[in-house]
Parts: sequence; C-alpha cells; structure tokens
Amino acid sequence: MTGDGSVVVIPADEREPALNWSAPHSMGTALSTAGYSGQFIVLNVWGSWCTPCHAEAPELVATAEQMPDVQIIGINTQTP
Repeated sequence: MTGDGSVVVIPADEREPALNWSAPHSMGTALSTAGYSGQFIVLNVWGSWCTPCHAEAPELVATAEQMPDVQIIGINTQTP
C-alpha cells in the first residue's frame, strides 16, 4: 500500500527476496524474519504514545482474524 490508499501488486517473478531482519524481543530473546520463511509478514512500526497507531490497531486485529496465515509483527518504538 502507498500513502494515498492505492495498492501496487508486483508480479511474483519480479519480486526480490525479503530482507532478513532481526531485533531483540520484549521477552529477552531475538525475533528474526528468517523464522517466517515462506510466510506473509506484516511488520508494523508503532508507538504506544502514537494516536494514529491506536486508531489503526482495530484494523490490524481484523486483518489477523480474517487472514490467519499472515503473521503480524508489531515493533514498538521508544517514546520521543
């Protein structure tokens, strides 16, 4: 999705491999996208202090319920 609400679909044969991303997990372990190979992942960067982030939360919950094969990972940023 782009900022104007439109959707861009890239044909499968033109897609580049996903980046391997990792970060510390709140439970003290590391979280890595490598563990989700072959799955659809949504990385959502948000902040607990962010009003628009709170507004989009119900949509992410609905997406998770409607599309259980999609892994939604929230990345909470620090307060400014």
